[in-house]
Amino acid sequence: MEERQKQIQVGAGLQESRLNTDLIMWLEKYGWPILTGVLVIAVIYFGWMRIQGWREDRVDRAFEQYQAARGTMGADGVLLGSPEGLLRVADEHQGKASVAALARLDAAEIYLGSARRGLRAGADTAAFKEEDILKPEQVEELARQAKGIFQRVADDTAGKSGKEVLHIRSLWGLASTSISLGDAEGAAKALNAVIENANKSGLTEEAAEAKRRLEALPRLLVPVTLLSDAALPKPPVTVEPEPAPPAGDIIPIERMDGPPPGFADPALQPSGPPAPAPTLPPVQSPEQKPQPPQEQPKQPG
Repeated sequence: MEERQKQIQVGAGLQESRLNTDLIMWLEKYGWPILTGVLVIAVIYFGWMRIQGWREDRVDRAFEQYQAARGTMGADGVLLGSPEGLLRVADEHQGKASVAALARLDAAEIYLGSARRGLRAGADTAAFKEEDILKPEQVEELARQAKGIFQRVADDTAGKSGKEVLHIRSLWGLASTSISLGDAEGAAKALNAVIENANKSGLTEEAAEAKRRLEALPRLLVPVTLLSDAALPKPPVTVEPEPAPPAGDIIPIERMDGPPPGFADPALQPSGPPAPAPTLPPVQSPEQKPQPPQEQPKQPG
């Protein structure tokens, strides 16, 4: 029995030794290629992560420059940023997320808002200067620049996944600039494109608004005539009332002896010297009682 156990133990040892030898030989044959492949995969992974982080940093910087160029929103809903700066940001960061499309759309809207107001871009509507006022040819040129920028964004975003909202926004801009330029055909074409793309994207409210705008297009294309100063009615002349005296003040009144001037009738004036004023008996207080008359002492006879 002991001999059998010894044989089993020896056989198990030989089997284990053979397995270890095979493993060592396999590792010697395939170990280095496998380890090299693992290292290569790790290097590629970490390199890809670094590249992604670098790209994200570039996109973040692009959005920061875009936000700085667009400026704040004015009281009339027009951005107060620089359209030239926005176009420069769009050219520098083309292909980085949607920075270029957003910058161009904002620049076009600034041009269009400036043309509608008749003031240069960035002018304060509450306190603008004479040099801020645009001439009619400058207004038309700004509207045409805006239309060209809207058209470029529409071409760049057409049929691209994830760019549907930007494409519809550019079509709205084309419709607005066409209306400002009096182009009825261009405005109707842009509004129909808005309806088609909005229905595809499930934006029913945008499609309904475009339909309402298309129905009101003949009325929107009527030019607005500005009346001259001579044609305007003159404002009524208002007379400001005299200010009332403040409460609590006493108005001095001069005392007059006799009747006011113009009220004295000479016929009613008495003739001769004035009559003496009647004398009144002295008034006694209630505490004083009348004294009885005192008797006079008799004179001796």
